[in-house]
Amino acid sequence: MIQIALLLFGVDFMRSRVKYLILLGSLWSLLGLAIFLDGLDGVTYFPLRFFGLLLLLESLVTLSIASGGVGAQKAVLYFKGGIFCFVSLLILSNQSYSNLLLAIVFGFAYFVIGLFVIFSAWIVRFPHWKSTLATGLAQIIFAFFMFSPGQPIIKPPVSFFLGTLMVFSGIHTVRLALRVARLREGTSVFDLLVPAGIGFEVKKGADAKPKIAEPENADFREPLTVHIWTPEGTASASTIPRPVINRYIAAVDSEGVISTGHAALEVPPGIYISLYPAEDIDRSPAEFLNTLKATRDNDVPGRSSLTMPPKQQSGASQIAKSTSTNTTAKRCSVSGAPTS
Repeated sequence: MIQIALLLFGVDFMRSRVKYLILLGSLWSLLGLAIFLDGLDGVTYFPLRFFGLLLLLESLVTLSIASGGVGAQKAVLYFKGGIFCFVSLLILSNQSYSNLLLAIVFGFAYFVIGLFVIFSAWIVRFPHWKSTLATGLAQIIFAFFMFSPGQPIIKPPVSFFLGTLMVFSGIHTVRLALRVARLREGTSVFDLLVPAGIGFEVKKGADAKPKIAEPENADFREPLTVHIWTPEGTASASTIPRPVINRYIAAVDSEGVISTGHAALEVPPGIYISLYPAEDIDRSPAEFLNTLKATRDNDVPGRSSLTMPPKQQSGASQIAKSTSTNTTAKRCSVSGAPTS
């Protein structure tokens, strides 16, 4: 959420308020630490009932709009609303078994998230994957802390759960603020989202202001379209059933060909930026896990596309549009080196 806010506000706005972000993040972490420590002795000063009422209101709003969801969105909204409602009722009931059930819910959530983080870091091997793996291990350790003998019955788990979230979200805010302060003049806020170790660096502000090429005058008033081809959608034959993995990560068809999907940006009439391999990726099913790794071994030559090939138009799934007026740009083409 913090990264999305940065994108919306822009780098100039964020750079002028770095000190306030650092102060806010620090105070938020200290408040979370105070809430965590408040629950250690079993006597809490944190307004749990008020928090439970807010959570109940959130759950009722989510459930009320869930029926208007489309496809999987409806199931996600119902699940989220149901979980929030269950947790809020446990908090408000304040029965002898409430802390035990809350500890099971929160501990199980941290355990599952920790396993997923460890699994994704180990398989994908993205930059700094070892630190991410350590984060997953820390989440699993915290889950066992929630399950520790006597812990759920005597001490309220809500204080531990909420306090931990606030501490780490505050630390994350401070880290992002420090990265904003180091951005050079003329750079984009998108540089904050570029992982280190892939050829890009966020340099200190003392560096000289970079030269910006003057584009040809061309006003584009058409919407920016993001085209997405899912791995399952780009497969030439029927795929082996693997829920979630086939749609978002990679798919293997009945002939053993691995598909990893494709994305492109288009602004009619002159811009089509495509990150598409020069030759279709064809690897054996035995190399499936290696294909998922975000390493240099999986870099392949890209193909420069000025327009969408007709054979791709039928398989494109448009997921986002953004209309920008008074936009000045020049015709360009990009040859990418996609990784899985």
